[in-house]
Amino acid sequence: MKKQGVYISIIAIIMAVYSALSILLTSQRNTVFWIGYGFFIFSLVVMSLITLVSTRRRSAAFPIEISTITFSSIYVLSVFVINLIFGYIFHIEPRVFTSIQIICLGIFTILTLLMQLTKAGIIKQNNDANGKIYEVQILMYDFEKIKSKLSDMPEVTRKKSVQLIDSLLDELRFLDFSSSVDVSDLDNNIRFKATSLSSEANNLIQIQADDLSAFEVSVNEIKQLIQDRNRQIKLLNSGI
Repeated sequence: MKKQGVYISIIAIIMAVYSALSILLTSQRNTVFWIGYGFFIFSLVVMSLITLVSTRRRSAAFPIEISTITFSSIYVLSVFVINLIFGYIFHIEPRVFTSIQIICLGIFTILTLLMQLTKAGIIKQNNDANGKIYEVQILMYDFEKIKSKLSDMPEVTRKKSVQLIDSLLDELRFLDFSSSVDVSDLDNNIRFKATSLSSEANNLIQIQADDLSAFEVSVNEIKQLIQDRNRQIKLLNSGI
């Protein structure tokens, strides 16, 4: 909030200095003068709003926000140059002068809107990816809990069972993400299999079993589901 107050103060000082110099140094304040003055003040206000909105909260599209602020500063400079060249040097007609300012404003508006659309797309993509990562972290946590249980298994089967869970966690670490492909059915199946595997681990611990064949089959089934999920995402993203 303090930084925003300082920035607003700086912009207010620039407006005051520009207004004072424009009025003092311009003896003939005609229509072109007031049009140029209005566009310059407007450009400063626009730049201020863009800067305040973009710096209020840093997002995943921060480089785009910086580019937007920089571009708004270039627009302010462009308006000043137009005022100087066409207003003070060439003294063109008000209608032509206004047209030039409007064209400049139109270009600025179009490019700013394109950057905002790009920013929105980046933020959406990042949010989707974070959501997917969070889901995978939950899955990995479920399997990590199963792994922690295996310490209660007989020593002869503990090492192999831990290796099986580790291989499953390795598969999850390389899980593909996609915000445009619906693989919710496979995700639900993986979660269901994780619950079943946890129950199976409890049973093995309870009876102190030394046969891990069923446990290994369950792990391989989950790994197959993960591979099917990755394959489906690749196929759908490639448009096949």
